[in-house]
Amino acid sequence: CLFSFQGLVEAHVRLQANAPEDAEFYVVVQGSRLTHVTAAKRGDDGLTLCFTVPGHAIVEVVSVTSYFYAEDQVSPCEGEASLEYLRDVPQEVAEYLSANRDQLSPRSYQEVLKRFSTWAEAAEDCNEEDVRLRQSSGDEAGLGQLDEKIAQAMANMDYPQQWKNTESLPREASDLQPKETLLHLAVRLGLVHLSRFLIHQPRGQRALTLPNQEGDTPLQLAQRDGQHAMFRTLAA
Repeated sequence: CLFSFQGLVEAHVRLQANAPEDAEFYVVVQGSRLTHVTAAKRGDDGLTLCFTVPGHAIVEVVSVTSYFYAEDQVSPCEGEASLEYLRDVPQEVAEYLSANRDQLSPRSYQEVLKRFSTWAEAAEDCNEEDVRLRQSSGDEAGLGQLDEKIAQAMANMDYPQQWKNTESLPREASDLQPKETLLHLAVRLGLVHLSRFLIHQPRGQRALTLPNQEGDTPLQLAQRDGQHAMFRTLAA
């Protein structure tokens, strides 16, 4: 199976032998810098296991090993599977936003849209339907279609640095925070899922009231641009 970095999708592995009806199942996903243990559910057919794929930041094939717990013992299931992680457009967007979060300006969204066009054209795993959508609806609409996946990719990365432990920083350092935040940028791009994610991070509520260098808060941007869904998300 092929998966992008952001994870948060379901995968299925086939059981090679029967296990007790009351058994509990677990899956271990291992890569060069990934060791993840998660619970798995037996499918209705009794022959497959379903589990949530973890996020991972390396292009590689990882092993998937299943185990079951019954009668106070943990036993491996027969057979082994694998997953291949790929770099996709949502991951490219999330990495770019994270890398440039301290250098944003009111015009940064234009650079994101320009880069998105390049990423979408170069993505090896971008199917024809995605390409037609981007070409027919424009870069901003195409980017909006990936909103939830971009938020998922960001969720598997570090919290935005400008909201980490800022209470412990000297006042002078806090004053050097970028005047255009990631939340401003997400609002300009109409990314509701990403905005909701950013609000719920440390210092995210504070970002709602931070004006950018033009004097606009994220809420004011959404209201001015007539983004009703975004405004409701921020106001709530």
